[in-house]
Amino acid sequence: MRVIIRFTGDMTQGTNLDGYEILASLGAGGMGRVYRARDPALKREVAIKVVPSFVSQDPDRLRSCTRRCQASGHFASRRQPRR
Repeated sequence: MRVIIRFTGDMTQGTNLDGYEILASLGAGGMGRVYRARDPALKREVAIKVVPSFVSQDPDRLRSCTRRCQASGHFASRRQPRR
């Protein structure tokens, strides 16, 4: 997990966020907003979660958010078809 701090602004299609190209918004909740983005280094699509400062500045909330992201990535990888 990479942490990008101090981002302010609109995240619309085509926005560049630390090298990632934002493609679309996937949804939002109490812990932030998730975007579909393109990672040019990996040449694939990734999910990026942008959290508000009240989450990023609170170690307990940030840990909780990190655990949720890791769990969601684990489940998503298990849904991939095996070859």
